[in-house]
Formats: sequence, C-alpha cells, structure tokens
Amino acid sequence: MTCHLCSHPLKVRTDPQSCDYLLTAGLTRIMPESYDLMIAPSNETKHAFEKLEGSLKDKEKGLLENPRLEALIESKGDLKNDFMLNKSLRA
Repeated sequence: MTCHLCSHPLKVRTDPQSCDYLLTAGLTRIMPESYDLMIAPSNETKHAFEKLEGSLKDKEKGLLENPRLEALIESKGDLKNDFMLNKSLRA
C-alpha cells in the first residue's frame, strides 16, 4: 500500500504465529513508554459507573413523577384503538 499523503510505499505482512503485523518497509512501530499512562485509575472508572447508574436525586425525582406518568398513560388509554379512530374520521 502507499501513504495517502506522500505516496511512499508501505509494506506490512501478517505474522500468524505471534498474532501481529510485521512492518517490513516504510513503517516504524510507535510504542508508548509506559502502558500505565494509558490505563485509567480505578477511581475514575468508579465515577463513570456512578454516572451511568444515575444519582440519587434522579432516582427520587423518578419516584415522584411515576404517579403522574401513570395517570397520563391511563388518560390516553381511549386512543389505543387507532383503527376505529381512523375509520370514524373517514366516515
């Protein structure tokens, strides 16, 4: 293959024994000095899961709004039969 910027030839071969790629021409492998920098600290992942689960305020608000939403669903119950509503409008 060639570089999309300078059309320099690049050669890559697969190495099935080590499940890797061999960079034969025009390429160099860039390895980070330490993989520790790439791994997030454990307390940051804990905060991410807390954000996904939601805060206590959101849960309390959901419990307070639940009866109102159920009443809204019940009030819209007469609109469930779309076929009959459509038929009566067209008649």
